[in-house]
Amino acid sequence: MLIESQTKIGLLRAACLWLPVIFAILLAFYGPQTKGKTQEDLIRHWAASGLAFLWCLIGLFAFHLLLPVEKWWSYDAKGGLFYGLPVDLILDWSVLWSFLPFWLFPRLPLGFLVLIFALLDFAAMPLLKPLVQLKENWWQGEVFALILIFIPAQVLARLTKTQSKLALRIGLQFLLFCQLSLFLLPALVFSQSKFASFYLPHYPLWLHLVFLGLLFFLSLPALSGVQEFYRRGQGTPFPWDPPKSLVTSGVYAYLQHPMQLFITLIYLLAAIYYQNFWWLIGALLIASFALGLAHFSEVNHLKKRFGSDYEAYQKSSWGWLPCLRPQKNSAQAKLLLGKTAKGWEKKFFSFLSHQKISHLSLEEGPQPGLTYQDTRDSYQAKGLLALAEACNHLHLAWAYLSWLLKIFLFKKG
Repeated sequence: MLIESQTKIGLLRAACLWLPVIFAILLAFYGPQTKGKTQEDLIRHWAASGLAFLWCLIGLFAFHLLLPVEKWWSYDAKGGLFYGLPVDLILDWSVLWSFLPFWLFPRLPLGFLVLIFALLDFAAMPLLKPLVQLKENWWQGEVFALILIFIPAQVLARLTKTQSKLALRIGLQFLLFCQLSLFLLPALVFSQSKFASFYLPHYPLWLHLVFLGLLFFLSLPALSGVQEFYRRGQGTPFPWDPPKSLVTSGVYAYLQHPMQLFITLIYLLAAIYYQNFWWLIGALLIASFALGLAHFSEVNHLKKRFGSDYEAYQKSSWGWLPCLRPQKNSAQAKLLLGKTAKGWEKKFFSFLSHQKISHLSLEEGPQPGLTYQDTRDSYQAKGLLALAEACNHLHLAWAYLSWLLKIFLFKKG
């Protein structure tokens, strides 16, 4: 009986892995969504479904590691495990919840889509016995998984494909990036350590606070970069959903690759904090990928899209090293002081007039208060946001203040 049970489990694992994968590949290359589409449309469709797959993959691992899943179900599997979870089954689940609904029913209202796949799951889960051992209230876990994983994955895929609702789209993409870089990759690192799980080193409280402060300090350029893509570029950091214009303002006036630098420095900081060699290996691998394949692909793509403008920007900045002052191909702007400006606005305007500022002219204007205008496009900022934008034209220290202020003034942009 034991041998028969293990044989059945092996067959179930093989079927669960390969059948959805093969079906998804056939849909991606020969399905109805491939008919009459341009290559650009197909690439965007594949990229959108890829984001949904990543959301499901990382979300399902996080769901099993962070929530009391043992109250809902357990797995009878040996080999091919990651933190006790059968990797093949999680991959299968991710394919079923990402590629299949997106390629089969791209225009079906989301509520009906959720209902269809909920019914499919409720019918299929009991059939996976003895691989999956269901508890009495397993349906509760299924509902939680649909809400936390399936629905956001499909929303992200649909918004990426249609390039709609930019704020929600870029928020979901950034959250996915954080899940990948700050959860899944660290989980891989911890799986190679002697602790094999997330833990906090036994340091004094002040040292933990210093680490959190450094974490925020290093993350600020990356957060500002995402915000700049949203506010000025009307796009996202995702390569197949890029900004509509070349972004050289904000943090990009000082640094070409804030997000790649951020994740590399975070892993180096974690290597020191945890005194773990694998974090250092992770940082080196991320840096190698970013400076190699990703850099080559990005440069070629941006040269094709923006031509000489990007080449001039690339030559005037230092790549991964921040400039001390805004590079010469960054935002060209003017700061206007109206006759009805408030006291603090007049003092700040006077302060700037005695400073060395780059690519920013100070003028009196008809607008009320303090107004920042980019001379290359229609972007405007007023009041505190204008102050924050102007600070970016001083030097790197003031730029950090600018990025911090703009994070808190996000809704004003």
